[in-house]
Amino acid sequence: MFILFVQLFWIPAYCQNPHEETSEAERVSKHRISIMIGHTHVPKGVVSTDDGGPLIIPSWGLNYSFLINEKWAIGWHNDIEISAYIVSAGHGSEIERERALISTLVGIFKPGKTVGFLVGIGREFEKHQNFWVFRGGTELEYEINEYWDISPSLIYDLKESVYDS
Repeated sequence: MFILFVQLFWIPAYCQNPHEETSEAERVSKHRISIMIGHTHVPKGVVSTDDGGPLIIPSWGLNYSFLINEKWAIGWHNDIEISAYIVSAGHGSEIERERALISTLVGIFKPGKTVGFLVGIGREFEKHQNFWVFRGGTELEYEINEYWDISPSLIYDLKESVYDS
């Protein structure tokens, strides 16, 4: 994590050359690394102390995106759910989930400056059972400065028609 933190600050500083004039299009980096802090809602999930409320799991993520042009990008999105829970899979069967890692390859389309749509496929890795994941979502991008932005996202994962989040 420390190495990633250092690289986030070192790479932009290293790439700057004050003696050359560059256009705004040339200054935009094609590489984007983001850290995600989120919550995952699992509609079919239950915990051992189920109080009847919705199951919401804390999650962390590390995403990489490569900008092809100003409208298109490809990305590798990785999330880890920081909890254990049980999913009701129908017909009386249950599936245990514990610290599931979701890794997906996504295509991103940005029709405007702040809105982006993504769709992709990946895999959920977990010690009890792995699932294929189909991901779709949208994100908003609010620029703070030249190198930082905040991007709230709403992502939907369908996990092999067994359950979704």
